[in-house]
Amino acid sequence: MTVVEFVMRKLCSGIEEFEATPKERLEINLENLESKLKNVGVQEITRLGCFLLVLFEDTGTVCHIYPNGKILIKANMKDDAEKVCKLIYELVDGQPRSLSNTSSD
Repeated sequence: MTVVEFVMRKLCSGIEEFEATPKERLEINLENLESKLKNVGVQEITRLGCFLLVLFEDTGTVCHIYPNGKILIKANMKDDAEKVCKLIYELVDGQPRSLSNTSSD
């Protein structure tokens, strides 16, 4: 399996907001991703029209996940944002791991 590479950038706002965008074209089946997120223990997932709103309680990180692979993240630290993005992209790529097993490089 290939690893989804993404670019992370901080958005210009007063709070810690980031945007992750895959380097290559990516289509995410939100229904499948929702199921996979539940399987790794994510409890707070809401489908809002064309995106998933996901709360990672352990870090307080909130993500808006779009079908084109873009993820908007509100996190206390950039490391937390990168950690949840890696998990999400690994789940999309078919490599399920728990959030506690992901490491930021």
